[in-house]
Amino acid sequence: MLEEVINRPNDSPAEVAKVLDSFFRKEFRYGGTGVESQFVRFFPLFLDRVFGPVLANSLRRNHEFTKEQLDQIESAWLMQSRSWILNRPRGSGSTFSPAPLAAHGSGSVKLENDPVVKLLSAPKPCLYQENETDDQNNPKAVPSLIRILSKDPDLELSIIPNARAAFPFVELPTCVQRAMIQLAYLTSVSVPSSSSSTGLVQSLSSSAGNIANGSKILDCLSWNPMQQKDVVQNLRQVISLHHNHDRTDGQTIGIHQGRKDQALTSPRSPILVHTSQHQQTSSLRLHPTFSGGKPIQDVTVMEESLNIQLSLLEKYFIVFVRFPLLMGQMHQNRQTSNSYAYGEKVYLHLLRDYIQYYFPHNFSESEEYLYREKAVGSEKDELLIRFMMEFWLERHVYTSTKDAIAVVSSQEGDSATYVMGLEWSYNLAELLMVQDKWGSTAGITPASLSRQRYDAPPKQAQRCIKILVEHLVADPAIARRCRSLLSGENDRENLGRYDAWPLPRIQTIVQPSLYNYIRTGLRYGPIHVTNSSFYAALDLWLLWIEPWNTIQRKKFGATAQAKDIIQNVSNRVSHIGGPASPTKRHVTEMHSFPTVPKPNQTSKYTPAWESYVASNLHFYLVPFAIFLRRARELDFSKSDFHKSMNHLQRVLRVYSPQLVHTINSLLDNQRENDHLKKILDSHEGNLGEYCPVRPKDNNVGNVWKLDTLREEMHNLLEEIVLQHRKAIGEQGFFERVFSKIEGLFGEGYKADEHLIIKVVEHASLIVKFPKNYEVIPSGKRKDSMFSRGFSNLTVSDNTQDLSSYSPDREATGFLSNKGRQQILQGARLCSASNVNFIGDPMYARPKSYEIKVIVNWTLFLSNKLNVYFGLDTPKKYLFYGEEAQLTADQLAKEQEEMNKVGLFRFNLRCLADTRNWIVIYLAWKILCRLFSR
Repeated sequence: MLEEVINRPNDSPAEVAKVLDSFFRKEFRYGGTGVESQFVRFFPLFLDRVFGPVLANSLRRNHEFTKEQLDQIESAWLMQSRSWILNRPRGSGSTFSPAPLAAHGSGSVKLENDPVVKLLSAPKPCLYQENETDDQNNPKAVPSLIRILSKDPDLELSIIPNARAAFPFVELPTCVQRAMIQLAYLTSVSVPSSSSSTGLVQSLSSSAGNIANGSKILDCLSWNPMQQKDVVQNLRQVISLHHNHDRTDGQTIGIHQGRKDQALTSPRSPILVHTSQHQQTSSLRLHPTFSGGKPIQDVTVMEESLNIQLSLLEKYFIVFVRFPLLMGQMHQNRQTSNSYAYGEKVYLHLLRDYIQYYFPHNFSESEEYLYREKAVGSEKDELLIRFMMEFWLERHVYTSTKDAIAVVSSQEGDSATYVMGLEWSYNLAELLMVQDKWGSTAGITPASLSRQRYDAPPKQAQRCIKILVEHLVADPAIARRCRSLLSGENDRENLGRYDAWPLPRIQTIVQPSLYNYIRTGLRYGPIHVTNSSFYAALDLWLLWIEPWNTIQRKKFGATAQAKDIIQNVSNRVSHIGGPASPTKRHVTEMHSFPTVPKPNQTSKYTPAWESYVASNLHFYLVPFAIFLRRARELDFSKSDFHKSMNHLQRVLRVYSPQLVHTINSLLDNQRENDHLKKILDSHEGNLGEYCPVRPKDNNVGNVWKLDTLREEMHNLLEEIVLQHRKAIGEQGFFERVFSKIEGLFGEGYKADEHLIIKVVEHASLIVKFPKNYEVIPSGKRKDSMFSRGFSNLTVSDNTQDLSSYSPDREATGFLSNKGRQQILQGARLCSASNVNFIGDPMYARPKSYEIKVIVNWTLFLSNKLNVYFGLDTPKKYLFYGEEAQLTADQLAKEQEEMNKVGLFRFNLRCLADTRNWIVIYLAWKILCRLFSR
């Protein structure tokens, strides 16, 4: 039995995959209800073995797994860190040889030969051929897992199309859960609604958009869960108990009277088969408490016991898409750094394969007739992309523009129009309090509200998102439609269907979720952590707004040429003495992929992409405003100066003069033509409630422009220049010497100055700074800091310029109350290196560059000499902070006493400085070499 083969823990995944592949290719080809029934029986177990079991609330933050659950998940095929090709099965009957594969299977070509990859891969598109009877040349004649799950009509299936699989309600996307709860409540008459509390609305994020996304997924399902009567009935019971729980203000409703492992319909239970769409779900194995028994009072158990019925393909989609989140959860529990495990490589390979299959690139219309039919239908690919959006991108209840404006207006004490400017994009991207999914039907109560915590997807999911966005941006149909719209000609693909809209259907569906994901990641992502969610969102944003960096190449290498030659020779030999039958037409496969430009590379934007910019206008505005605000947190000190400047240059280089002109033209209500206005209106309609509110209807007095970000840009440049001046002012003697030498070759601080000048000039083109703009106006010199460069500024100039930004201090050197307020308001800078030492420096604590033993010895000798010559009186303690705990006033008094000492006293502490010993050692070596001659 295949169930026993799949469930054997000692068998290699490669061995089991070969058995299943043989089952599909041989036994399944001839069909029959017996073969289909066998597939339906082992399908749930097969998913558990490949991806791990689907457990209730397993993706919840800090979820605690039992040891048995951890063992089940870690034993999944794609959770293995080592290649299963190298592990020979322990069974005596193993005949599998790992010779065809490489040692580690690191490359994409090598992974294609993995039996597990072959089993799970999507079907390859076949070429049209009139007289094609050879099964090897006809991939459509070979059944595969995806073809079976997709209910391919060529397979003539009878049982699988009507088969259903159970899936936990709590593991559905949050938007689907909210939509189902809302719909179940609206159709219920037995659950009263409690009154809303208007005082809690101010900081509450509406979930209307979240529920709308969930409703779209429900519409894509083959059997809408809201048409499953038992599911709706049980869902209403859970809603009722949650309402009663809210009325008791968090009090426990009753005593738990059921076991936690009991379930309505177990996800591992046999799959139900319905011969009719209108058939009642009486075959559902309900929990005893739902079938006339004593009702369960534990709401959590009832919620975890609720399951819905999905088709086999729908369950496969949702299990496949949620797997990166489960992998991230397991890596967090195991606290391992092995994020590039072999199982993850196999998953990413399958992800690319599914993306290319369900969202294929359309290079030209002339190639379409070579294929027998389109690979997939619109419902299947839309369901897959929506699952990807909800699990990977929609991890929060994003704040609508209306709610964000209301909150910011209440905080600022001004009208809503005050926050309509582009410079407020950072504030409008805030995550507000959200209402619990069960409390959405019971009104707003304090118990149903919770503050959202930014939860970035794990690294595994971030890689998947990048793969998806790279594929969508590289679609050649985008460039073709933009050229068509520019020339005013509509090709057959656009005619009557896309209505002059440059984005394909899948890109249009993804746009709102990607917009919210990017702006939230830029606002909340940690900026001082390498490869954090901030930089992941930054990379996605730059990919999406620069599709003109895409390259198209022919995917026709040496391997493909060799196969083509061998195929031609084989055809000639097999048809000697007679006419050869029509052979397969060779089609050169095209490959399109985006490139990552260098930070100093010139933008490739041309006016031909104007319609694409119009269809994504707010991607060029809102994330840019948020980035300028967050970029001030980058480390522009000496250690990370070039790294931070590279991040800034990567963004600024996108906004070329041509692109800035296009953006400002689209924002200008007077210059907006009908063609671009229609595209822009469609873009804002697609964003829906998350679209920023910009002035319209020829409101020239309040037009959005990139110029409105002038203050944000100035603050960023000011931070860069201040950090650079500070680095120059803190140079030591040797650093100044080396800096002068590097300056002769255009390196060092001189190169940094030219880089800053270049960035300031580019920023001036974007936000239109005045002609004589100075980042930090110089009061000592007449010429501008950037008009002639600032290499002519001496160290004393830089120190004096920085001193004007120092906070107010008292006579003792400590901060005054006014100085503290200046720092809190951001009006002054305070650095520990700028604080003067208070007290007698001879008794200061040993520094990091001093040798403490020598410090003690030199201090003892200095005191002896000062007493002998009557120059100074030694202190009773050795160092400050160890034996002497002095107050600020006492330290100031000692400093005054030190100033009364004569012009000279012995202080041999310099001999404890390691830097001085290095100079002495080098001088000694030079003298020895000179006199040795």
